[in-house]
Amino acid sequence: MIVEINTKLSKKQLSTFASLKQKKYRNIEDNILIEGFLPVLEAIRSDYVITDLLYTPYIKDKQGFEEIIDYESRHFEIDGSTLKKISSEVTPQGIVAIADKKLFTLADIKGSLLVADRIQDPGNLGTLVRIAHWFGLGGLVMTGDTVDIYNPKALRSSKGSLFHLPHYQINSAKEIKSAFPDHRILVTDVHGGQAVGEFSGILENFILVIGNESHGVSEEWRDFGAEILTLPALGGAESLNAAVAASAILGR
Repeated sequence: MIVEINTKLSKKQLSTFASLKQKKYRNIEDNILIEGFLPVLEAIRSDYVITDLLYTPYIKDKQGFEEIIDYESRHFEIDGSTLKKISSEVTPQGIVAIADKKLFTLADIKGSLLVADRIQDPGNLGTLVRIAHWFGLGGLVMTGDTVDIYNPKALRSSKGSLFHLPHYQINSAKEIKSAFPDHRILVTDVHGGQAVGEFSGILENFILVIGNESHGVSEEWRDFGAEILTLPALGGAESLNAAVAASAILGR
């Protein structure tokens, strides 16, 4: 396939693309900003709709670029200074893409799922997406004021896994309990609960809730007969990173 490659952006295009670094404008435009070679490649391999691909000349020599150049969308070959105005990265990786948002429902999530309960750090959220994808979970659910899943840093941290994992935002744990009434609910707690190493039983159809980095899991989860799990500290560390805790539990 031969695609037309544009070499100039209009001021309006540049302004619109750059604005997608902010949640407000992602919501207004219903578009997202994808940064980096691997995330862009994974987006192309998914069923997300990419409307614009923007890259610098040097990235065209990178292995795998043929998949990008063959993708049917608007293509722009631009200089590094223009790309930097669009990108949220201090040192852009030479390529960004603009894609339509994709909306999921709880019905799109099958099997076990991971819940990000009020996770504030976009890097942690993106890594949780990657972990859920790695362990073959059916999706990720975010509660309350969890950071936007389409935050550019969260998206980069997912390494493209976001484009292969259903995700959904809820306001209350009751929504999850209603949608998955027979799932076991597992809650992490650094202050007590059953040690992960002593946890028995085959994990099928479960909901693993990973809490806020500072305040842990919301109390409402405990009202549903949640099983409390803890990772015993064998050393002197005060706490574990949320994504590290999730990986340790899922890999038990």
